[in-house]
Amino acid sequence: MAQMFRAFRATSSLFRLSRVPLTVHARTQRDGGASLVQGVRLKKARMSTRYMLGSAIGVLFLCKAFTFIAFSPLDKLADEFEKEGGMPDGGTPEDLDDSLFIPFPGTIKEIPQYPYRGSDPEWQEYVKFNRDSTRIKEIRAELAEITRRSIENSKWGKGAKILKYWLDVNYPSVPPPAFVHSGIEITDEFVSWTTVPIDEDIVLRIHQALFPVAVAKATWKFMQVLFSQDPEEKTKSIMRAHYKLPDPAEAKKTYSALASSDKKVTEQNVTQARVTGGIGVTTQAGNYNHSTNQQAQGSAGKQSNHIGERALQIQSDAASAAKNTVDQSGSEEPERMTIRDTEVYKMMVKRCAHALFTFRFTNSANWKQVTVIPRGSIVVTGMVQLETRNDYITMQVIGVWDPKTKAYDIGNCVLGLRNNYLVAYLKIMALAPKFYGQLFTSLSHAPKVHTLEVYFDYVCPFSKKQFETIYEKVFPIIKTKYTGRINVVFRQQVQPWHPSSTLVHEAAVAALRLDPTAFWAYSAVLFKHQTEFFDVNVVNETRNQTYRRLAKLYGALGASGPGTHQADEEKLYELLVLGEKAGEGGALNIGNKVTDDLKLLIKLGRQTGIHVSPTVLWDGLVDNSISSSWTVEQWDKYFEEKVHK
Repeated sequence: MAQMFRAFRATSSLFRLSRVPLTVHARTQRDGGASLVQGVRLKKARMSTRYMLGSAIGVLFLCKAFTFIAFSPLDKLADEFEKEGGMPDGGTPEDLDDSLFIPFPGTIKEIPQYPYRGSDPEWQEYVKFNRDSTRIKEIRAELAEITRRSIENSKWGKGAKILKYWLDVNYPSVPPPAFVHSGIEITDEFVSWTTVPIDEDIVLRIHQALFPVAVAKATWKFMQVLFSQDPEEKTKSIMRAHYKLPDPAEAKKTYSALASSDKKVTEQNVTQARVTGGIGVTTQAGNYNHSTNQQAQGSAGKQSNHIGERALQIQSDAASAAKNTVDQSGSEEPERMTIRDTEVYKMMVKRCAHALFTFRFTNSANWKQVTVIPRGSIVVTGMVQLETRNDYITMQVIGVWDPKTKAYDIGNCVLGLRNNYLVAYLKIMALAPKFYGQLFTSLSHAPKVHTLEVYFDYVCPFSKKQFETIYEKVFPIIKTKYTGRINVVFRQQVQPWHPSSTLVHEAAVAALRLDPTAFWAYSAVLFKHQTEFFDVNVVNETRNQTYRRLAKLYGALGASGPGTHQADEEKLYELLVLGEKAGEGGALNIGNKVTDDLKLLIKLGRQTGIHVSPTVLWDGLVDNSISSSWTVEQWDKYFEEKVHK
């Protein structure tokens, strides 16, 4: 029994391990013989003279480099201090900032700031500045001019003019954040752990360097394009997503409906972004319907170029084969193909060119400028609308005005493109630029937009009912829910069975000339006072007397419209008033100064086939299902069905 259990007993343990290799030990146990163990002593080789000399030279070199890098700047400062004559007369060691500060990473802290008090000099300067209305107008105009010059200096901003601007003056209620960081301060007398202040600009730049969001996004797009199946199409899709361009398949449906003249105007306003290496990617500034046509032309050109390149390739291969045959028969060696001549190399160059272009484009699009508002500065923000030769541009601007220097801090001013649309955009909608004040749009830049045209008569009760619903209740829905997808156009429809209709519409046309932005507000006033121009209320007054009452309504528009129009009351009356003398050649039907404009509006309604008001057109087609008694819920349901159809 004991012999049976002895077979399972371990022959060795962890603490009785033999120095004999396991293979020898196993052979000994198997054969039953004794193993021969020989002791061997290992010694480390002595260091050679060459090794010791090289090590000594290396150590001396490293010590010399460390001394030069670490202590050379301190020696230069000491020499400069001695050359300047040492400590000035009457000075103390505390007055000299001769310490060396070594900051430690991760020690930056923000010090909480409390709002300004009424006794603070910055707040008193704000109060003083706010009372100077002339100065406020000047700095607003100055910022608008800075924006105009910046746009004019660009490639596509030649001839930029300021149309209008909406700029607000903001007074910061809290000082800018303050930051401190800790580190080791070394002086002649002591070495200590110190906390010192640090500029906000440096903190923001450090944060931008440690967390490069723009570079990360650009790298991700770079990898997407580099490893995509079609890098060129992937690059185009990224640019379309950034500029919110429509899909080429969708744009192709609308481009065919444009007139030939509109296509020419559109083609003249297309901008191109070229990829390094000759690979082109096309973008557009405002009218995106041309993109599909250009891409179709590009694809056709690519096909023809591909056929031509294929033919040239065949000829080149044939010539190469013939040359190799001659070389083989002759004494000359055949020409060797380099790596640059291979198809793999050409494919990688093309793919990398698209990827690098996408990286630069994405990085520049997402890079944010470091902006610092100094203590006591005034911030001016808002929008500036400009007109160039091809575009209407709306810029989002932020300006920092320093009361101490009485000027803008150009380094901290930020300009950004809010939206833009081409001049041809109005022509596509059959709305002449002189009447662009009749256009209500929640977003000027709208490549895929539906148009709601409503023909109104100012003295029609049903038009009043529908106008008030659209102006007061439907417009807020369009701004919030259908931003950039629905435009509303006010069409003037004169109905001759209302004799005063012509006079009221002439007043609206005159308002378009004076201030197009006040058209909708003035129309609301005219509908509000609609009954004052019914037949009974105008039967006993002359035409010029009716014009005078219409001009007074325009002069009182300051309470409800943008700005004060009291000074323009006489200007509007001068456009409407009829003279008592005959015109040239004894003409008696001379009309007033807006008669020709009104003729164009009436002609538009006639050629469209409009007979009564209100009449509603959706995307150019009359929709008789819309009633003047519709509620805002019915309008919302109608838009939901039409927009998402």
